[in-house]
Amino acid sequence: MTGSVHIDLDSTVVTITIDNPDKRNSFDLSMTRQLRDIAGIIVANRDIRVVILKGEGERAFCSGGDFDAMTEADNILDSVYEMEDMLEQAVAALATIEVPIIAAMRGACLGGGVQLAMTADIRIAAADLKFGIPAVSLGLVYPLDAITKMVTLAGPSTAKHLLIGGEPYDAATAHAKGLVDEVVPAAELLVRAGAFAERIAMYPPDTVRAYKKIINDFTSGGEIEAIEEMRSRANRAGELIDRLVAVRRERQLKAS
Repeated sequence: MTGSVHIDLDSTVVTITIDNPDKRNSFDLSMTRQLRDIAGIIVANRDIRVVILKGEGERAFCSGGDFDAMTEADNILDSVYEMEDMLEQAVAALATIEVPIIAAMRGACLGGGVQLAMTADIRIAAADLKFGIPAVSLGLVYPLDAITKMVTLAGPSTAKHLLIGGEPYDAATAHAKGLVDEVVPAAELLVRAGAFAERIAMYPPDTVRAYKKIINDFTSGGEIEAIEEMRSRANRAGELIDRLVAVRRERQLKAS
């Protein structure tokens, strides 16, 4: 059975599901292409306010590339490079999404699955998470952008432990290292991710987008003047005035 990547839209929250549970949600070339194209659909839909990224079933968020798919061609290296290129296209497409992405992670999050998880703005992990990058055991060097992101998130020592040591972290350790933001019981993972997404979806969307862009630009070395201008422009938007007026009216009604 071939895996797929699909989306479900519930009002202003969209869920992307990596769906290949028989292979712990590993991805082949077609699935990676689907993920890239789905990111484009989300970017074009201004009604979407939050994205949840998850794996199908209980065994895995995503265990990286499908080994069988990557090695079925006569020239294995060409197949591996093709998969890597398509995954990088998908990651780049996800990076263009202006609204927050929440990764809901349980079970195996390995290899390319870690690369996908690190595209998220918020990572919520189930207590059964296994977070690791076994690329070194194959003699494969992880993509540079992904290494840079990991160093930014957790520091060079943690990146070396994962990439050179090849030893996975459990959920508690990944949390302590700053690789995930929150750990919850496995049975509560999707409930928590959904509740967090709904909370964000209630806030002014332009403000949320501005926060995401400002933080991303700041951490990637953007010019402070340009970042400050973006902040000021967001605060001059009409939505802020509308919200302040609404709060004032509510306070006046309570006081009367």
